[in-house]
Amino acid sequence: MRTKIIVAFLAGAMNIIGCQALNLFDEQGGPYDIEVFNAYAEEIGGVNVTGFSGYVAAGEFGKSTGAMTSQVTYPIPEKATISWVDPKGAKKEQTVEIRSKVKDPSNFRGTVILDISGSGVKVVTVKTTEEVFAYERSRNASTRPTSRPANQEAEKHGKIQRGREVGSL
Repeated sequence: MRTKIIVAFLAGAMNIIGCQALNLFDEQGGPYDIEVFNAYAEEIGGVNVTGFSGYVAAGEFGKSTGAMTSQVTYPIPEKATISWVDPKGAKKEQTVEIRSKVKDPSNFRGTVILDISGSGVKVVTVKTTEEVFAYERSRNASTRPTSRPANQEAEKHGKIQRGREVGSL
């Protein structure tokens, strides 16, 4: 019995130490994430992102959807080029400033968000998970229909919270 208690205590202590080590790494900087998001009200295709080191998730995106690429390695590029096919079939391409949008490029640990819409690509950088969720909530508030009966019913039953689906109806 005493052995089980000691093992449980040591496992808990190692978990806390491991989490603190990860927090230390986060605060000192490390790889960053890239989110590519379709802010159109319709599907877009042929999404391609160049300029970052390594592969960035892209391709076909349904209405108001996106993809996240995690653990992108340094350096943060000066610029990136995003190309896509809009809902009407027109090929689009835009080169955007990236490094100038990041406060401390050599130590940035956060998310670079690339919102693709009819007016072009908007670059947003956030440092914490809470900032990512806050930005997504503000974006979703403007792109997610809230008057649809299915959404009202889901919200009434607690299936949608803060713009995110949390279960099936």
